[in-house]
Amino acid sequence: MCCIRIERASNGYVVHATDPKIAAENQKPNSKWKDSDREYLFKELGAALEFIEKIAEIALPLDPEPPDPFSKAFNAAVKGGEDKD
Repeated sequence: MCCIRIERASNGYVVHATDPKIAAENQKPNSKWKDSDREYLFKELGAALEFIEKIAEIALPLDPEPPDPFSKAFNAAVKGGEDKD
């Protein structure tokens, strides 16, 4: 799931954002996994908010993310285990 999060740090603000390109690469078979969460440090809240406005369209795409293989397997297992009453 893609997200943007902001936290207060002792020296400013930290913006955490998902890089959708890295997240998509992680879904490919036989790919080397990389952490898609990126961190950016800002001294002032205004600068952090300005950055969020710039990256929001990229970090939070409108197209829903395809479910990861683990979610697909879980959903299939749950669906197969339902009572058929």
